[in-house]
Amino acid sequence: SSEFSSGKLVTWDTPTKEDMEGAATSWISSHIDAYGAAPPGNTREVEIWRKKAAEVRRQKPNVEFEAGSTEDQAPAQIRSIIDRYPIVLFMKGTRQAPQCGFSDATVALLDQLQVDYECIDCLDEERNPGLREAIKVFSEWPTIPQLYVGSEFIGGADICRDMAEAGELQDVIEKELQARRMRSKSFVTRSPEDIWDLMTKSPDVTFVDCRTEQEYDNGRVKGAVNVPAFLDTPQGRLPVREDFLKRMLQKFPDKNSKIVVGCQRGIRSAEAASWLCEVGYTNIVNQDGGFSYWVTKKDLPTEA
Repeated sequence: SSEFSSGKLVTWDTPTKEDMEGAATSWISSHIDAYGAAPPGNTREVEIWRKKAAEVRRQKPNVEFEAGSTEDQAPAQIRSIIDRYPIVLFMKGTRQAPQCGFSDATVALLDQLQVDYECIDCLDEERNPGLREAIKVFSEWPTIPQLYVGSEFIGGADICRDMAEAGELQDVIEKELQARRMRSKSFVTRSPEDIWDLMTKSPDVTFVDCRTEQEYDNGRVKGAVNVPAFLDTPQGRLPVREDFLKRMLQKFPDKNSKIVVGCQRGIRSAEAASWLCEVGYTNIVNQDGGFSYWVTKKDLPTEA
């Protein structure tokens, strides 16, 4: 997976090579203990770290409408995409092969800013039915390309160019990325007892089990629903952030929904909770210790 899921930071005044190697080894060991494999990108077969960031961005595939979408569903699909991703360019073609000069110029501009962004092809009627006309109505703007940052319409190619020359586009992007970073830290972690008390007193609270389907089937918190945030693969347990967010946005379109997120030990659920807060959910609770801790509480119900 080329998706970035989490990171760690440590500061030293005068670090030695041994300090840095020791920290990296410790973090990788912790990830193996938690997920059963080295962190994504840290195995020998992964080539991504040998490439320059610009090359990786240039190779990134387009995002698409959900499979089976119809023209009538285009506005809802647009809303879902701009809510999931911080920067989205609605363009003609792909970033590798733009189909008009304005799309090409806007891709080049975003590449020059060295930001991570998503593209979606307004000409691809097979994968994005109705998008070409729907985006014009949605944005109240008659031309393509169109840039969205933080779910807000910025403008077309000329406006993006003028804003970038004035430094304004960079400011808008940085503020959105900073806001997402801050939101990702806004969930709370509560004990199993507190969470069960909350669930019994507030029937509108939903417990989301973000473990794999197999783990969920083997035993879970009573009443929990399963929306996996990680999947087991031959390369180990990997995050599926975008699929998780897509399913959560479909299931809980109201971002004020009261949601508790749990996993096996509380590590994966904390990451999933941060993803939800990042895209704007406001009432997210992480269950401390996961299901392993929950089952030690004899008075708390489970099911299988």
